Amino acid sequence: MKNLMIAALLSFACLPPVAGGDWPMGRKNPARTGASDEVARPPLTHKWTSAVLAGGARFISSPAVARGVVYIGGEDNTVQAFNAYTGELLWSYATGGFVDATPAISSGTLYTNSYDGNLYALNAENGALRWKSATGGRDM
Repeated sequence: MKNLMIAALLSFACLPPVAGGDWPMGRKNPARTGASDEVARPPLTHKWTSAVLAGGARFISSPAVARGVVYIGGEDNTVQAFNAYTGELLWSYATGGFVDATPAISSGTLYTNSYDGNLYALNAENGALRWKSATGGRDM
């Protein structure tokens, strides 16, 4: 299992640069720069609020953004995808435990872990499970 996790993490080292508006993993890119060349200029406006978020769901991971979609995990044991422009819920995938890890998106696949002790690979477009693998424990 350790080798599988290392292989999954190393695969991110070979990724091409991301588009300016994308933030597909924690700290933006495989180099973990956490920086963008884009400049936010005032006035900034509130674009949307999700009914899912307003309903009391607690999302505890940092979001990842890729190709106009915001991905986030929460204490309700789900990973959810929202349209970045409208806030529309696109899909939700239930794991067996809460998801506090920031998702990572690569080549159309979302990767995240869950406190159920699994590493998940989901189709980033529709949330379908591609595979999951036991990580060897619940404490990650």
